[in-house]
Amino acid sequence: MQILRWFWNNKGSLLLAFVLALTVWVAAVSADDPTVEKPMDELVPINYLPPVEELQVVGELPQVARLTIRAPQSVWEKISLETVSIQVNLFNYEAGTHEMGLKAQYDLRPLRIINIEPATISFTLETILTKEIPIIVNVMGDPAIEFDAKEATFQPETALIRGPASAVNRVIELRSDIEITGARQDVEQEIPLLAYDQDGQIVEGIETEPRVVYIIVPIEQSDRYRLVSVIPKIEGSPAYGYRIMSVLAFPELVQVTSSDPEAIARLPGFVDTESIDITGATETVERRVFLDLPFGFPIIGNQTILVKATIEAIESSLTFNLPIEVQGLPPGLAAKLTPDSVIITLTGPLVILQEMQPEDVRVFINLVDLEEGSHVVTPEVVVPQVEVQAETIPSTIEVEISIAPLVTATPTP
Repeated sequence: MQILRWFWNNKGSLLLAFVLALTVWVAAVSADDPTVEKPMDELVPINYLPPVEELQVVGELPQVARLTIRAPQSVWEKISLETVSIQVNLFNYEAGTHEMGLKAQYDLRPLRIINIEPATISFTLETILTKEIPIIVNVMGDPAIEFDAKEATFQPETALIRGPASAVNRVIELRSDIEITGARQDVEQEIPLLAYDQDGQIVEGIETEPRVVYIIVPIEQSDRYRLVSVIPKIEGSPAYGYRIMSVLAFPELVQVTSSDPEAIARLPGFVDTESIDITGATETVERRVFLDLPFGFPIIGNQTILVKATIEAIESSLTFNLPIEVQGLPPGLAAKLTPDSVIITLTGPLVILQEMQPEDVRVFINLVDLEEGSHVVTPEVVVPQVEVQAETIPSTIEVEISIAPLVTATPTP
């Protein structure tokens, strides 16, 4: 009894001592393992359990949330996306709009979720509808000018659409667009099916079965157009000594059209240009001319044709045997050439070569800076006309350089 009385009489002191001891213990623990409050470094994915099969979520749901957590440092070292998660169960909800608070799941202790952002989510569930709708194919663009596009064929002709009732009820057209601009052969493609509302806007959240439609747009040669060759028409001849190397038309083919398919069929496969006179020409002639077409057959595109007649000089050759001149021989030295003449073959336009004489051509060797002894030197040829090319036979000359003999003056008697 005395012990109990002592405890009772000293209960205030004992309580104070306990509180002080607890405070000291908490302070010691906190010093070794401090409590930290902060947001997680990573956003936490929100895992949704889907609603019943006949319902579907309308719109977008948030996919991640940011958690602010209060926990000791030792617990923070274990916090990750594997130890903290968020799950939302939509299975037990009926059609309509709902709001739900987010809760995090975790097994770590001690740990406290201070804040979740967003704290709540709002979602709408609608009944899923399925509906069969005819498919519409929209052919966009035109084929190449000389071709016609026939009616498109496609499979299947209808498709099922599936989605929330509000979205399915907005759909008035299931369409695929196919582009044929510039096509010269059949266009065959698989094109995705898209659902449209009355304003021509794509209705989101709709699934189609099948997802694509196979479309064929036949492209055929039009009977109102014909591709014909262009034949340049040349009159006259170039100047004497010149010849025609080539005559070309740009373009080489043109599209001719007519409102009468039978007239197009009777048209020859070629058409002449207007005449181009090249009489006396000594260089290439280029002219833009019209085509010589019957009335009622316009061409597609540029109405004139560029004709290019390439004129070149007739090539010939001429041969001379010419002595070799010596240049640059230092004073006091003599040079012996073997041989001392060469055969020169000149190649160039006939009209130039016919006027050339041996005195128009010079052949020389340059002995500047050469010392006594034997040397092999390439002769140089000077021709006044740049159009003329020259070759020598032989192509090199052997030169023997020696001291020139002294010339002794003969006394006058």
